[in-house]
Amino acid sequence: MNILVTGGAGFIGSHVCERLLREGHSVCAFDDLNDFYSPALKQANLRDLQSLALPFTFIHGDLTDPAAVAEAFASAQFDQVIHLAARAGVRPAESTDARPAGAQQPTHHHPQPSQRTQPSHHHGHALAGILGPAFVASVAYVDPGNVAANITSGARYGYLLVWVLVLANCMSVLIQYQSAKLGIVTGKSLPEILGERLGDAGRFMFFMQAEVIAIATDLAEVIGGAISLKLLFGLPLPLGGVITGAVSLALLVLHSRRGPRIFERVVVGLVVGTAMALAAARITHGLEPMDFAVPDFGETKWVG
Repeated sequence: MNILVTGGAGFIGSHVCERLLREGHSVCAFDDLNDFYSPALKQANLRDLQSLALPFTFIHGDLTDPAAVAEAFASAQFDQVIHLAARAGVRPAESTDARPAGAQQPTHHHPQPSQRTQPSHHHGHALAGILGPAFVASVAYVDPGNVAANITSGARYGYLLVWVLVLANCMSVLIQYQSAKLGIVTGKSLPEILGERLGDAGRFMFFMQAEVIAIATDLAEVIGGAISLKLLFGLPLPLGGVITGAVSLALLVLHSRRGPRIFERVVVGLVVGTAMALAAARITHGLEPMDFAVPDFGETKWVG
């Protein structure tokens, strides 16, 4: 089937074109590559489609130009048209009827029932895709060091520091919301966008900022890991810190070489193991929440 996709160079349009091509259809994308957002992103989408080595063509034209639309329909016989050409946001609609005289009302492409994924299977994969990143983010909240620190702070200061938690979570929601919008519109992450649009000095400053933030957030985790290894196995604190750092680097290497899914599964396993350990301690030893509080090491003398 030969299908015309208007707005085929955009984020949504290019993904529709790719799906149709992989289903065995011939696809023609019609787009004017306007500068409403970066034409370079649209051209990159077109290059990705052309690299598939599938029956794909592109027509550069304005949908509000009747002559351009008539020329497009004269160039090929299209079985169906998927109209996706639009601009983001709510703006006055164009009243121009660009359909050439005598053209039939285009039909719409709908996947055949046999092509649709079974609902339970689809929802299961969708849920897994959401839970993976959620468990990775949960590490910041459920690891024993943070749980102990939160319990201790609550026991000592009551509700005095609740505003810090509320403000921090509000900022986290705002940043994640903006990051999601950026990824949906551009298909790229914030570092990728910064790398494309900033000069060397700007990229270096953002890199140093990210490194300082990473060091500040990881310092407590490395110290906590070293203390845990000291309590469990009697290892010296410096050696425990090195082991903790090495394990962290191994997880990052796993993420870069095996992809995010494998990394998420490993993190999910670690989080589940931590939860099981806390639950086992609570059940077998009758430990109360305050028993997990951060101890005062001021007068503690390490042995060995």
